[in-house]
Amino acid sequence: LKTRDFLFRFFDELAGECVAVEDLSRGDTYAFFDDHLRILTQLRQEYTSLLDQYGFVDPMTRSSGYELNLPYILGCGEIELFVQGYLTTFEWEILTKVAKIVPVKLFVTLSRYYPKLISLVNSFGFEGEDGQRVEIDLSAQKVRSLGVLPPLESVSSDFFPVTSRLLQVGMVKEIIYEWMTTQGMDPEAIVVVTPDEGFATILKEWDDDGLFNLAMGVEGLEIVTVMQEYAKGCEEKREAFWYEEERFETFKTRLLPFEEKITDHTMHQEWNKKVFELSLLVDRMEGKGVVRELFYLFLEMVQAITRDDVRGGKVKVMGVLETRGMAFEGVIVVDFNESVVPKPSVKDSFLNSYVRQEVGLPTRSDRENLQKLYYDHLFRKTSRVAIGYVANETSFRSRFVDELFGRGGDEGESATKNRGCSVNLFDLQGLKSPLLGRVDTQGMGEKTFQSASSLTTYFLCPRKYYWRYVKKLAPSSKDTTDAMTLGNIIHEVMAKWGTHESHLSSKDALSLFIKGELEQRLKDTPLWEVEKVVWFDRLMAWGEVWLERKKEGISCMG
Repeated sequence: LKTRDFLFRFFDELAGECVAVEDLSRGDTYAFFDDHLRILTQLRQEYTSLLDQYGFVDPMTRSSGYELNLPYILGCGEIELFVQGYLTTFEWEILTKVAKIVPVKLFVTLSRYYPKLISLVNSFGFEGEDGQRVEIDLSAQKVRSLGVLPPLESVSSDFFPVTSRLLQVGMVKEIIYEWMTTQGMDPEAIVVVTPDEGFATILKEWDDDGLFNLAMGVEGLEIVTVMQEYAKGCEEKREAFWYEEERFETFKTRLLPFEEKITDHTMHQEWNKKVFELSLLVDRMEGKGVVRELFYLFLEMVQAITRDDVRGGKVKVMGVLETRGMAFEGVIVVDFNESVVPKPSVKDSFLNSYVRQEVGLPTRSDRENLQKLYYDHLFRKTSRVAIGYVANETSFRSRFVDELFGRGGDEGESATKNRGCSVNLFDLQGLKSPLLGRVDTQGMGEKTFQSASSLTTYFLCPRKYYWRYVKKLAPSSKDTTDAMTLGNIIHEVMAKWGTHESHLSSKDALSLFIKGELEQRLKDTPLWEVEKVVWFDRLMAWGEVWLERKKEGISCMG
């Protein structure tokens, strides 16, 4: 279950590029993946034999044994496809065959990030260029130009570094209000793009003004969490029935307690649809199955249920894939950090780029270029772009900023923008927490600017906030580890390290020094004992590198 997502996506990718598992061995020159490939070959063979046994069809087998539906194709007369993205080898194969039967025209925008497509139109005697919109007649092998997208340099772009992810909500609101008031922009012509679609949930929770409309929908069934907890309990208790085989009619009775908790009529209909779909699958398996397997399969089916966001917000919130083929007057992108953009693919977790290139599979570089293509086309079809990202000690902006725009944002304005984002995020008349609802701020005293720590304290315990920030009483250090105190201690250790570096020429000497300094400064309580161990390991790891540099005559303490 843990690896099924990877396996099926990998097999699906092989089918899309018409590559057999056995073909991978010729690209694996040094047999690094020999054992893995043998296992994958066996898994695929056993899976396809099960498909044949029960009469099922899977996309991973589509490249073999298919037939074109000639009556349907002939009935179309002419086929027009609007393509944005990467076409697989199998898709090209189908299009080429269909083009011999009826006229097939592709409407695409050429991109430097998809050189194969430019090479294709060039083979038809057409001089293609980046950003050019063309009509490709596959049947006649002719290309016609439909215009060129403006260069990205001509689009007005702003960059907003903030110190925490949550502040991007305030940033988004600030930009929307500015564009609406100073640019006269229609809110329905604005889109917020979320590379990590989990951020859409955060926007929804803080949407007091009803600005946003989530194109990806909202969670459909809240009962999913209860079902997950139920499954977890069965696993932990090793319930006997959980591993037994039973008829589907009996299994349905186990779902009744969950079904009874569904009050929404539409969601109840969706639930019944999924039960019916599962029954069709189980019928092909002699009408029975292991309870554990059936439950997890059904849980996966109901997790996919979503509801349309019908709150009436005018500003669309979309994932980057949902924006393909669309154009907006204003585009706001959040989470444009290296850890999020480019989005990693589970398909890249197996096989290196060399083997992939040798057998004709997309490499990591190809996938990154595809993501650049999506952003490039989206940005070039708009008049205003705003990009937000977290900039602190652990997060930095995506390299896509420099690769797409050829320049970066002004991080010097970060503090000012953070303050503005905070004002838009936290209503001055009363803070609103998504978890606690509207919070009365009368107890905050005269403290006007709130830090992340003070806000967290207030949300968790207003009384603690009162004593710490209004009455200015210092917290007891008896059994807590204050972050500022700990930070000062580590700085003191490093400062003394710098003054004694001439005596610290070996790993043993350095170990004794660090241990002694931490013992002297950190208090004898259980929590401080944990910090001693953690920071001893961290300082020693850095110290080993420092010793190597010192031997090379490089000083890191100057």
